[in-house]
Amino acid sequence: MDCETIKKLLDQYLEGELEGEKFAFVESHTARCDACKAELDRRLKMRQLLQELKEVEVSEGEREEFIRALMTRIEAERAKGLRRRRARYSILAASIAVVAILIVILLLPPKGNPTIKPAPGLNAIQNAVADILIMSALDDHFVATQADFMADQAIVKGRILSGWKIIKDSHADLLEPVE
Repeated sequence: MDCETIKKLLDQYLEGELEGEKFAFVESHTARCDACKAELDRRLKMRQLLQELKEVEVSEGEREEFIRALMTRIEAERAKGLRRRRARYSILAASIAVVAILIVILLLPPKGNPTIKPAPGLNAIQNAVADILIMSALDDHFVATQADFMADQAIVKGRILSGWKIIKDSHADLLEPVE
């Protein structure tokens, strides 16, 4: 028999209710298994302590007062546990909502490709040159701020590439080779 089965039989063993094969199994198992022997000793000690308790006469009023106090304490502990669980659930629900909103924001496709609007008073070539100068300055800025803690290289590279894509899309007609 395994330890779990033996532990289920220990109370019957201590009460003298086991006979024959089951009694012999419990005896032999507890003789060679330290964990089951310790459990048997613990239960035996508990029985001895319970037998040493004295019976005390309590009036009906005291008994009812004790039960009321005990029930009040149990209800207070339950309420405290319930408040803790509700607080945890509220925090969990808020966290899930924030994560869901972030996922939706990050996964929503952008509304069309951004374009650079022409600067007023410039012709198409002047406007393209101005945009390229601005993007070049932004590239320099992104590269300069890439040092250690300032920016992630992947983010910087993505910013630079997306900026140049906007320039290309906005001024494709001027950037294509002339034949």
